Amino acid sequence: MTSGNGHGGRRSGTGRPRRGGGHRNNLLDTSSASLARTYAEEAVRTVVAIMRDEHRSASARVNAARKLVNAGAIMHRLAGAKIHQRS
Repeated sequence: MTSGNGHGGRRSGTGRPRRGGGHRNNLLDTSSASLARTYAEEAVRTVVAIMRDEHRSASARVNAARKLVNAGAIMHRLAGAKIHQRS
C-alpha cells in the first residue's frame, strides 16, 4: 500500500505494539513483584531509619515520610482491589 507521495506506506512491525500480546510485560511484572516481596521489609526499615535520623536534612526526612505514606496508600488500594475481586 503506498501513500501516493513515493515514500511508501504502512509496513509490518511499525506503530504502537498491541496490548495483550506481549509476554515481556508479564515477565517484568513477575520479576518486579518478586523483587518487591524479597526486599520490602528491608526497604521499609531503611526508609523509616532515614525518616527518624535527626542528622539527615529535613527534606530527606520528609521525602522518606512521603515514600512511606505513598507506599501505604498503594498497598491499601491493592488490598481493597483483591477483596473486591473475591466477593
